[in-house]
Amino acid sequence: MDPAAILVENLRDALSQVSQYVGLGLVAAISALVLDQPPSPDGKHAEKTDVSGFLVKMPRHVAQLVLLGVYFVAGIMAYIAAESALAILSQLSAPIRIAACTQASIVTSAIGYRVIAAALPILFVLPILWRQWKRLRAISREDSSGAIMLMGTFMIPYLALGQALLRVRCDA
Repeated sequence: MDPAAILVENLRDALSQVSQYVGLGLVAAISALVLDQPPSPDGKHAEKTDVSGFLVKMPRHVAQLVLLGVYFVAGIMAYIAAESALAILSQLSAPIRIAACTQASIVTSAIGYRVIAAALPILFVLPILWRQWKRLRAISREDSSGAIMLMGTFMIPYLALGQALLRVRCDA
């Protein structure tokens, strides 16, 4: 088999993976935001919530943490797939690269769509992180560095993904 054909096939897989992982991260972020709620008047969050895909009932805040974990891991996986696509693109000759980039994907879309794809999951998670930051700040007014680090940590995968998506060049 021709090495260029193998690279093109691997590129197509990487392009599909980026789209799938960004979609998963976006769905997880939206779902986590839906589960975010202010404390009830009595201050409890004891309500049980069914989380789609799981067989057990869990408290709303635990379900939200599971979804935030999925959001985070999906962002890392999307970034890894985007970096793989970049590595493959660098090995292809210009005519083959241009032809391979005709596959519909977030990576091969217009630059604005790439920025939106990387930023949108963050935008859905920011209200959750803001509320958590306010809660942590109420507990410890002196040191808010942990809360700021928490917010930054949840943004890192999608900021790195955005940076990788901005480096993609499918033209000659």
